[in-house]
Amino acid sequence: MKIEFTAKRVRLARVAIALVAISLAGYVAYAATQLSISNTGSVTTVGANWQGATFAPGTVPNCATATYSDTPSAITTWSVPASGSQTAGICVKNISTSSHTFTVTTTALTGSVTVACSDATNPTPSATITSASILAGSTDLVTVTVSAGSASSGSLSFTTNIA
Repeated sequence: MKIEFTAKRVRLARVAIALVAISLAGYVAYAATQLSISNTGSVTTVGANWQGATFAPGTVPNCATATYSDTPSAITTWSVPASGSQTAGICVKNISTSSHTFTVTTTALTGSVTVACSDATNPTPSATITSASILAGSTDLVTVTVSAGSASSGSLSFTTNIA
């Protein structure tokens, strides 16, 4: 059996190869925009005045019913897409007998990934915020936003300190 390629079949084969190449290029370009950052964010409370409760990204925190601890759980469910961001919550409770303020700081990150915090007193996310005076037994919700640049990939770890 002899296979013969006519000019028409060669042209159809080239068109088919070109379509496959264009499809693959589109898939690679799409995949490049979907790189994710996998993170672990730990939270530490410093001093006898504060306890915390952490909430995973996408969860709506309820500080009134949260389970507070001197050593809040790490937030381990981050999956931040390249050129995107995710926000998680930390409820902070004043366990002393008088009013206090607290300061939230996050370890410095390198590259195009940033971590910023905000609360009702500080609505613009920043690497460091100081709360309003929190009454004894009262709570404050701190949001933690992790943002990644377009070339971000891999994993990282950061610590948010509340003092």
